[in-house]
Amino acid sequence: MKNRTTGTALINAMLATAFLLGGCGYPIKYRLNDTGIVRAKQALPLRVQIATFADRREPHEHDKKARKAEGYNDVNDFSYDKGFHGNEAEEITKMLAAHLTHSRVFASAQRGTFSSEGVSDSLLAALAQAGVEAVLTGEIENFYGYYDQNPGRQFLYAFGLGLALGLPVYLATGPQEETTRVGNVIITETTYNTIPGSIATSIGVSLGYYLESTHKRNIERHTKLTARLLNTSTRATLWQDTFE
Repeated sequence: MKNRTTGTALINAMLATAFLLGGCGYPIKYRLNDTGIVRAKQALPLRVQIATFADRREPHEHDKKARKAEGYNDVNDFSYDKGFHGNEAEEITKMLAAHLTHSRVFASAQRGTFSSEGVSDSLLAALAQAGVEAVLTGEIENFYGYYDQNPGRQFLYAFGLGLALGLPVYLATGPQEETTRVGNVIITETTYNTIPGSIATSIGVSLGYYLESTHKRNIERHTKLTARLLNTSTRATLWQDTFE
């Protein structure tokens, strides 16, 4: 089994999710047809159930109030729990199960109805009797990221360049008068061609965002997951690794 390759692909995708920080309700998921995900030519002959990973993160990694209370700076776009859809441990475990099924690591890989903390000798014995040969448990030690942004500077760059390029074009285009005669009445209508000015403004705004993006940013991300595969009959650890 290519443990390291499969695990690395999983963690890289998880890191990307943490780093995207797409706002409230962002799902922890990625496309399984990515060419970077290795699919095993022959699955290991094991029927595996996956326990929900235990969340071992420090409070300041996922809770804004805890982060402030512990003296950490509140940076823009930090990956607090409220920014993701559902419980992070549940969602990470769900994605892991889908990943293992897609990559054909095991003959069968299904989510269990139990947590990693709840795995005991009696549970393993019951699973063994039910035909489950191994249980995958895990811990989430780190899962955070941020891409520090400066909204004020973004606005100034975008607004400033949009105005600088758009306003001269608007003024140069100027109003146009159209005269229409209806009987003995002459109607004069003033029209404005706003298309050139709008195009120039859009170019200025885009250029402003681009120039602002070249500024140095405070960027950080870190994910660390530990996984362990247990034999349900012997209780032995078949495999264990940590992925960062």
